[in-house]
Amino acid sequence: MDRFIDTELARLTTENMAEEMAQTGTKMYQFKGVWFADTNVQEEVLLRMPEWEARSDDVYVVSYPKAGTTWVQEIMFLAMNNADVERTKTGHTMLRIPYMEANIKRPNVARLTTENMAEEMAQTGTKMYQFDGVWFADTNVQEEVLLRMPEWEARSEDVYIVSYPKAGTTWAQEIMFLAMNNADVERTKTGHTMLRIPYIEANIKKPNFRYSSPQKILLMLWYMLKMMFRMLWFCMKEGKVPVGISPLSMSKILPSPRLLKSHLPFQLLPPDIMKKKAKIIYVARNPKDLAVSFYNFHKWMPMLPKYSSWDKYFDDFMAGKLCYGHWYEHYLGFWNRRHEENILFIKYEDMKKDHKAAVTQICEFLGYNYSEEMLDTITEHSSFSSMKKNPMTNPDSLFPKGKTPGKEDISFMRKGKVGDWRNYFTDEQNKALDETCKEKLEGTGLQFDF
Repeated sequence: MDRFIDTELARLTTENMAEEMAQTGTKMYQFKGVWFADTNVQEEVLLRMPEWEARSDDVYVVSYPKAGTTWVQEIMFLAMNNADVERTKTGHTMLRIPYMEANIKRPNVARLTTENMAEEMAQTGTKMYQFDGVWFADTNVQEEVLLRMPEWEARSEDVYIVSYPKAGTTWAQEIMFLAMNNADVERTKTGHTMLRIPYIEANIKKPNFRYSSPQKILLMLWYMLKMMFRMLWFCMKEGKVPVGISPLSMSKILPSPRLLKSHLPFQLLPPDIMKKKAKIIYVARNPKDLAVSFYNFHKWMPMLPKYSSWDKYFDDFMAGKLCYGHWYEHYLGFWNRRHEENILFIKYEDMKKDHKAAVTQICEFLGYNYSEEMLDTITEHSSFSSMKKNPMTNPDSLFPKGKTPGKEDISFMRKGKVGDWRNYFTDEQNKALDETCKEKLEGTGLQFDF
């Protein structure tokens, strides 16, 4: 699962890749009199080198390229791991020994729109499948990861942000991160929120290269490599190097207390979480706005199935044939356990009504009694407007954002309002969802503001 080089890549010839890299604008430049290729080492990384904090127990393998680096670094790795050959199988040598100045330049993909990406992902074999009765997209969450969840080792100090997709996860997790870091906004600048808070079940399916042009292959590889290097850089700053690039591998090396994210329903969460009484904050959103937000997310995220119309999407939403299944089953799995001491159930609409009160509630649940000034700092930093324009909190800065002909720009953070569903629902659809709410929620005590 953590392997990133395989035989499929070998089918790409050096000529194809060289030609494509030339089209993306590969340039040689000088930095302090030394030449570099900007598709391999970017100047912004070199400028940051004086900030690098070395340690007395660090070990570096240094060479001019192709002087025997890979050979020597493998000898060094074994020497530093008690000659344990099995340890070398935990990840490729290129991941086990980070190349500290490496960075990947974004290819020139101006000709590729979001629709092209959606089409490409469809060609790579995006499929919906069921696991324990819950639907998933195999380009986002693969079955092998779900099968490993019972083995997940939680820690009693862990904190989890859990929700159905598009219920306010990114918003809540940023509040939680600041709460767990003494309201230090500077700390949020160490990495993007999607890297600081690993999404434990996420995994990216290998594209089917047989149906891809070299340009599209390069695009997909660039996004995967960009994410990988940013994760590695963040982990190195934290003081450890992971043995793989999946969030599961990344999260294992993070120091406690860990802040982790999941969209899994209660029955599929690692059992060790409840056994260790790790804290869970669950965010729920009224199902009408949830449906609209998730619909637009399907248009934004290349790894999810595409819908030709809102009506077709709505049918699948009502049938629970979207990633993570029926919203009401997901909600009730946590609502029915809201009285457990380690679970806090909060609603998106309540957070919108009184943002600072929600910040205070989250901080207190996590065991932090902050001053009004610190609560104001967290509230200001986690406002919708602040997070939308902040590249460290808006996922638009990590994933492709393009234009769909005839439509507005597609963005991860759209409006952040309550009631936008009125711009999408027909009277019949509104009635149908009202009936579902009555049937599934009546008697549970769970109600929403629409």
